[in-house]
Amino acid sequence: MNKNIDSLVDEGLEFLNSGDYEKAEPYFKEAIEIDNNYAQAYYFRGYCYTKMKEYQKALTDLEMSIELDQSDWRACSFRNKNMSLFKSNNCKSKLSENFNIENLNIKVEDFEVSNNIGLAKCGIDVILWDNYTSTSLEISLEDEDTFDNSKIENYINEFKKHLLWLENNKKAISDALIEDDMIGLAEEWAESSDETIIDGEKVYVHGDDIFRLPISEEEFCKSLYFNSIGIRIDEDMEIMDSRIMIEAFIDTNPDYFAGHSMEVTVADEYKISINGLAG
Repeated sequence: MNKNIDSLVDEGLEFLNSGDYEKAEPYFKEAIEIDNNYAQAYYFRGYCYTKMKEYQKALTDLEMSIELDQSDWRACSFRNKNMSLFKSNNCKSKLSENFNIENLNIKVEDFEVSNNIGLAKCGIDVILWDNYTSTSLEISLEDEDTFDNSKIENYINEFKKHLLWLENNKKAISDALIEDDMIGLAEEWAESSDETIIDGEKVYVHGDDIFRLPISEEEFCKSLYFNSIGIRIDEDMEIMDSRIMIEAFIDTNPDYFAGHSMEVTVADEYKISINGLAG
């Protein structure tokens, strides 16, 4: 082809956007051969491989894109959306090994510390419920207290404990959402999509998403994944009524709520509250 990277990607996107993924793939492949750190090319090629049903290649490319540019939400979102498909095809995930909770290497120096206001915070990425999730960690100390390394290390261990609770309690969170009638709301949103017949079955379609109603509790639980998480430990409790506050935004695959997230908070003693839709 003998073209520069930008023109290669642009031409590849023309084929990708028209649905001709096999013709698009070589353009992204050549772009990667020119610059093997070009995150977008990995994302677009991973997208093509997914549509071409070459699932292991797709997952590998999507995760390479994430590793190269963690600020680009597209690869992360597309990976998460298709993770159940990748798992059902026995694909191996490098991110799942590197970013699982047991392997998290949160360091004291990762925290931005402001002793004048007793605040420390950092951002991490972690695999929860098989999905790559951006997570913020924040500590607010009591008045006149200050941070030292040993204190922050203790908080790091506590953060990991709360992350493990989230990982191990998908069913509890799903049950709380169901009790708040989120399945009913999901079905209402799904019914606002285009109705059609596929293989003799009435379904609702929105973009790439296909909704089959009614939604069972098992299907709803399986569809859940974290969009983002914030965990705050507040020792002075001036801002919150709870020492621990976990704020999670949860999405579904298929996307029942058309880009909106369900907002869930978890307070002391892991009390779960549902706060409706956000976004």
